[in-house]
Amino acid sequence: MVQVIPRKTAQQGSFIKKVLPWFSLLLIVIVVGAYFLLDYQGKKTENLLKEKKDEIARSQTPEQTELQQRVLGFQKKIDDVISLLKDREKVSDSLKFLETYVHPKIYFNHLTIDFVGRALNIDGSSNDFTSLGQQIFAFQQDPFIKNVELSSVGLSDQGDIRFSIKLFLPDKPKSASK
Repeated sequence: MVQVIPRKTAQQGSFIKKVLPWFSLLLIVIVVGAYFLLDYQGKKTENLLKEKKDEIARSQTPEQTELQQRVLGFQKKIDDVISLLKDREKVSDSLKFLETYVHPKIYFNHLTIDFVGRALNIDGSSNDFTSLGQQIFAFQQDPFIKNVELSSVGLSDQGDIRFSIKLFLPDKPKSASK
């Protein structure tokens, strides 16, 4: 008999639709199995490491143990000094500009650095006022110096000009590494 209304035929699923759930399940089983395997291996390795450390500790003499403690004490002291020196300003950084800005006829006798007040106090001598004026001008042109103050000027017994200059440095930039 001929059918007027055609029957729906069952659609056949594609190969990927059939395999994908089983492949996903297999992948989950592999991942879970790998987790437990790696966890077991990690614990086994930790136990082996602990055994070896205990074996080394048993084989050490008291002198070796004492020496090891002293070395660890020195290492801690060195680490403490390193952490202190990291935050400390270097004097050489503050004085680099002197290499290029010191006048050839100017002689500095005394230098004091005040890191808290960000200032350098310099005592020196010169043969003439022109050299001293040029030196002050050179300091004023240096971008490393915020302000220059000539605090005292006088003549020495030998006829040299004695002076004191105070150089104010810019504020320390904030470090982002802290």
